[in-house]
Amino acid sequence: MSENIKEDIALLQELLRDSDEKFRLLYESEPFVYDSLDENGIILEVSQGWLNLLGYTREEVIGHWLGEFYTPEYREDFSRHWQLTKDSGIVDNVYVKLARKDGTVIDAVIYARLRYDNNGNLVRTHCITHDISEQKKANEALKRSEYEKALILEVMSDAIIFRDTRMKVLWANRNAAAPFNMTPEQMIGTYCFREAHGRETPCDGCIIAKTLRTGQPETGERSNGTNTYIVRGYPVRDAVGDLIGVVHVAHDITERRRLERELLERSALEQQKFGRDLHDGLGQMLTGIAFIARALQEQLETRALPEAVDAAKLEEIAERALLVTHRLAKGLDPVGLDTESFLTAVSELALTTETLFGAVCTFRHDDVPGSLEKDVPIHLYYIIQEAINNAIKHGRAKSIGVTIRCLDGQLLLTICDDGSGLPATVQSKGMGLQTMKYRASTLGGCLMLHNNDRGGVTLTCSLPLQRVSVP
Repeated sequence: MSENIKEDIALLQELLRDSDEKFRLLYESEPFVYDSLDENGIILEVSQGWLNLLGYTREEVIGHWLGEFYTPEYREDFSRHWQLTKDSGIVDNVYVKLARKDGTVIDAVIYARLRYDNNGNLVRTHCITHDISEQKKANEALKRSEYEKALILEVMSDAIIFRDTRMKVLWANRNAAAPFNMTPEQMIGTYCFREAHGRETPCDGCIIAKTLRTGQPETGERSNGTNTYIVRGYPVRDAVGDLIGVVHVAHDITERRRLERELLERSALEQQKFGRDLHDGLGQMLTGIAFIARALQEQLETRALPEAVDAAKLEEIAERALLVTHRLAKGLDPVGLDTESFLTAVSELALTTETLFGAVCTFRHDDVPGSLEKDVPIHLYYIIQEAINNAIKHGRAKSIGVTIRCLDGQLLLTICDDGSGLPATVQSKGMGLQTMKYRASTLGGCLMLHNNDRGGVTLTCSLPLQRVSVP
């Protein structure tokens, strides 16, 4: 053998020893879970990471069959599939359960490559084991969470949808899908403005679009012609605070609105009945008192008695009481079905306010439609009446201005007073304010209050003209 060949062989042997040393250092490193088997599945080598994972010493492992360290059911699988593994020469992502020395079980996946000699005989295997116990626990916890979430979503009566920032549906519960005649799975990937309205952009006043625009929770009321819903949008943000979607919750308040409307109608009927009783009962009695006082005055004047002056005063008081009674009765049963009678009733309400409370109350109107829908006059009248009462009772206002006009396709009611203003925390759940807001929403509008810079309160009620006026 020539010297050159000897030198080449020596070099190759040195490289091989260096390679083996590097490989030994690699598989003995702490996180590296490695084992090597012979043709019978007997363990030839294991890394320190493998020993640490299963809790054995090297002497307890080397020379033993690998299946001894599997749980019984996976031990049988290892024995049954060993020949297939030797034939294929590869193992990829195979799930197994390993038994630690202390009896606990490890969930793991195995990756292996097999080494053969020139004659095709198995020399040894090189296997890497990944402990996925924590990952599996996390996955199972996630599955439980998803299952529980699905159960909660299904039993909730509200329609709940999670949308991305383009308003595409990512998931929905059954109550959200039902109005579209879809399953929750069919809802995924859809857009409500396409499915419900045949549009390519969100509807005007869309609560979800507003939530995406402001990044804040938003609430509004919507109706599809059959049902009425309170719609809420809740922004969803990722770990760094970026907006990633909106949870859309729609609560059906159709029945509640029906009951509220029925309550208001019954209350209005009771008020109207009381107004008629006041007019026909007390009004007639006051008329009788005024008539008798006038007759008494005439008799006393005929006799030139000084008590005639007192009789005249009695008649005057009775006439004034009768006027107030008529105005109160009119306030309880105020409005006919046409615009003219409505405007007249509001004018009389302003006059009655001045008569009863001594506050200046003015009423102005401009370009009010000649014909309003049936329910509009009565709802507007009671909103005005409640606002005036609040200004007098709570704000102790001395001046109140009521204005009705048309602006930008809206019928706009404004009531401004010079009272003490709203407190720092408005009692938004008070019956009066809630009723006013309900009346406005019934007409498709909205009602807002705010303090004026120079004192007092301004109430604004905006109603869409196309909803409240008769074409």
